Amino acid sequence: MSENTKDVKFVCQYCGYENLTYVHLNGEKRQEFLKDCYICHQPNRIKVLIDEKNNVSVVEVKMVNW
Repeated sequence: MSENTKDVKFVCQYCGYENLTYVHLNGEKRQEFLKDCYICHQPNRIKVLIDEKNNVSVVEVKMVNW
């Protein structure tokens, strides 16, 4: 992990597995991205907020409905 990224955990909305991924800190303060679960490989839509001290909060994790 570089100093421009931060680890963040999310729970897969399909199987319940707790996943670990990272967020780029030099981007937007509100980010939304897709990340596949490491166990069931289903896509999760993740929304995060980054505060002025670069603390990352996961605000929402949803199933992806194509």
